Amino acid sequence: MKNNRTSPLPLPGSTRAAGLGLALVLGASLLAPIPAWADRDDHDRARDALRRGDVLPLTEILDRVQAQVPGRFLEVELEGKHGALVYELKIMDDQGRITRLYVDAATGEILKRRVGGHD
Repeated sequence: MKNNRTSPLPLPGSTRAAGLGLALVLGASLLAPIPAWADRDDHDRARDALRRGDVLPLTEILDRVQAQVPGRFLEVELEGKHGALVYELKIMDDQGRITRLYVDAATGEILKRRVGGHD
């Protein structure tokens, strides 16, 4: 059965392209300055952090979050917050409500959840 709803990014696990699409969004978001990392290329730092094991792979983070917070991923960013790496995720549920999650990039723990209105 085909899903006729359109979304900026498909849900993780739906296709291999879903992970690639989110990875591209993440890569693009890393081009924006992160104050703690202002002296080096952000994309390289994220890749290095993954190689060192300082952060979990994005696909693993998305799978964990999807199990707890159903909806469509709209945006993913990796940010430096208080000396730690945090994924900021924006998800829209079936009723159009937007939830912003802040997830510890090293452990996958949801640190903060903000449920907003409709986008």
